[in-house]
Amino acid sequence: MAWFKCPYCGAITDKDGICRECDVGRVMPYYGEPGNESQTPTAVIYDAPQPKCVTAKLVIGILSMVMFFIIGFQSCAVNVGDIFLHSGEAGGSFGILVAINLLASGIIAVAARKSVKMTPWIINTVLLWLNYFYAKMFRGTFHDLLIWGFLSFAAGVFFLLSAMRTKKQFIIAIVVSAIYLVIALL
Repeated sequence: MAWFKCPYCGAITDKDGICRECDVGRVMPYYGEPGNESQTPTAVIYDAPQPKCVTAKLVIGILSMVMFFIIGFQSCAVNVGDIFLHSGEAGGSFGILVAINLLASGIIAVAARKSVKMTPWIINTVLLWLNYFYAKMFRGTFHDLLIWGFLSFAAGVFFLLSAMRTKKQFIIAIVVSAIYLVIALL
């Protein structure tokens, strides 16, 4: 029986292709038994995935962190106006939540820009798509919140597209994002 070993996580399997443990590395031939790590493979041939859109992720991450301050100050001003007018609207409060989500998304984008894993980009997609739905549902008289929500939605689509490598990963990314959004909006 042929054995294959992943160069990233070290998992050993009898199936060729993408590693089932880490879903990143392409397994390579391993001539030994599972558990016997002393033998080395004779061929070290694998195609390591390369990160996509590194510079764009960095730029969007930095812009998200800058937008945190702009939207945060604007939302505070809207909250103060709502207090003085006794309007009872929550647009400013949700604007602060949108700003915090943008800060978190920006930090993740800058820190994980060279990552080939899907997790940071799915998290970013969910955070940014939540911003869009918060802006759509709770803007009230804070109409600028809809602009920030639309920009968040566009950045979320970019992060989702940058995470896709195979059809399987595309389906996983879509399903996870959709399930999380449905749960968050209930």
